[in-house]
Amino acid sequence: MTQAKQDPAAYAPTPAFEAGRQVRSEVMGEQYVQRALDAAQQQGDVGLQQLVTEFAWGTVWTRDGLDRKQRSLVPIPIAAALARRRSRGSRCPGRRRSIRRGSWQCL
Repeated sequence: MTQAKQDPAAYAPTPAFEAGRQVRSEVMGEQYVQRALDAAQQQGDVGLQQLVTEFAWGTVWTRDGLDRKQRSLVPIPIAAALARRRSRGSRCPGRRRSIRRGSWQCL
């Protein structure tokens, strides 16, 4: 039995990937997500974007237990602990002044 060859530069449209792409687009914005997916495709690195979209967004962000507001707060203390200013800014676009003052009003 032969399997059809899949283009290595294409994303596998699994249910977790589709759900993850939907959630990721709602949280980060469609343009941001599309740029990330396109850039990975151009660089031949779709594997990482597939993994992030399926696992982080399609599995973690879609499971029961926390609402979206609570779930979006989790990366903030992690980023603070790692001292990653850029990561904190990407979670709260346009809120850099609030971050410098120490208040997290991104929601």
